[in-house]
Amino acid sequence: VTGGQKILRKHISNPPSLDGLASQLGTNRRRINEAFQAYCGLSAFEWLREERLRQAHYLVGSTDTPLSQISEYLGYSTPTNFAKSFRERYGCPPRTLRKEMQAKRALDE
Repeated sequence: VTGGQKILRKHISNPPSLDGLASQLGTNRRRINEAFQAYCGLSAFEWLREERLRQAHYLVGSTDTPLSQISEYLGYSTPTNFAKSFRERYGCPPRTLRKEMQAKRALDE
């Protein structure tokens, strides 16, 4: 699984298909998904979605990188899709999280 995770992280904005990933790892798509399920409790692409959102949370909360660049870097087709996925996962839009984290950092200084 770690090989698959490494490949998916490296190509997070444009990941290979499941068949492409299987080919790179010298296995088949069923075994990849079984390994991800056993190791992570998620299919390979469910894991990829969670990884994108985990990285998004980190980048939104700890950098001033424009949200459109974060969206593009993580492979979302549009900033709107990115904001919708982020809001569904974290319960607030990325801009709200950024403002909250900036305010928290200002208080900590």
